[in-house]
Amino acid sequence: MQSGLRQALAQRQQHLAHLTPRLPQALQRGLQSQSQRLAQAAMRLELLDPHLVLQRGYAWLSDAQGQAISSCQQTHAGQALTATLADGMVDLTVVNSIR
Repeated sequence: MQSGLRQALAQRQQHLAHLTPRLPQALQRGLQSQSQRLAQAAMRLELLDPHLVLQRGYAWLSDAQGQAISSCQQTHAGQALTATLADGMVDLTVVNSIR
């Protein structure tokens, strides 16, 4: 029984000795893979940057409390709004809302 255990232990040690030199390479491959995934996620996140949308000519409208205005139904004549553009902000007043 002990010889069987010794033989099993020797096989495990031999297997471990065979795998040990491969560990740094496996870790390096895993690190490269995770780095690529992180770079891709960063690129996708950059594409969601609202400033890129503003640079294409769109504006972000908000009311005096800073709440987003996305519908004419949220506005009324005389209401003060702020338009955020790619290079700054503009204060606006609603003349009329055409729905």
